[in-house]
Amino acid sequence: MHQPNSPAEDISSLPQTFISSLRQLFAILDKTSCGHVHFEIFKRYFDGSAPTPDFLNELENESRSNNNYITFNSLLSVIS
Repeated sequence: MHQPNSPAEDISSLPQTFISSLRQLFAILDKTSCGHVHFEIFKRYFDGSAPTPDFLNELENESRSNNNYITFNSLLSVIS
């Protein structure tokens, strides 16, 4: 039976240049440099241009456990 990859394995499979670009995007959205961005900001940014139809839904689900905030690691978790 196939076991899903751990988050660390999934993240390590992403190209470093892609991760670096995501980190820059996250830093731009994190205007207060607090390490998290409210889901609504991602929704406004990606609404209508999300990479996949489920991206915003998955991001919203991920944010619920953190008072609707996304951390960089949770963003990577959704993407990978």
